[in-house]
Amino acid sequence: HAGLDMDGADPHAGLDMGNGNPGGLEAPDPNRDIDPNMFLKGQLSASAETASLVRPGSIVFISVRPVNKATGESIGAPLAVDRLDVQTLPAEFHLSAAQTMVAGTKFEGDVVVYARLDSDGEASSTLPGDVEGRVQATIPAEGLQLVLDTVVK
Repeated sequence: HAGLDMDGADPHAGLDMGNGNPGGLEAPDPNRDIDPNMFLKGQLSASAETASLVRPGSIVFISVRPVNKATGESIGAPLAVDRLDVQTLPAEFHLSAAQTMVAGTKFEGDVVVYARLDSDGEASSTLPGDVEGRVQATIPAEGLQLVLDTVVK
């Protein structure tokens, strides 16, 4: 509490802390219809240079972001995210609207699928030694080859 005397004081300094939902974004309806024809399926693997960094129980975060097809750069917030507990590679992945985090998110269009082998188990941090990979796709897509090939420095 930054050295404040909290006896009887509001620990949030009078700020509206909301309902614990960052940015006031609504979670998707868990009973919503998921279009089975809109998906991303493929195989996650490591390059020869990074394979030794994958150990049983490794955590891989996968995120799907819209992409500017002309530049290949991602734009906007993630459409979907997933966490894989990997025992060995290659491993299969499958993402759909079931992995969206915000109500009303459309799982469609041109996207970049990112994967990060994460050393600390926290989705929000990227540390030196983490291993990343990416592949561009258009939803729906199968047979994607997502290769962990870049070590974060």
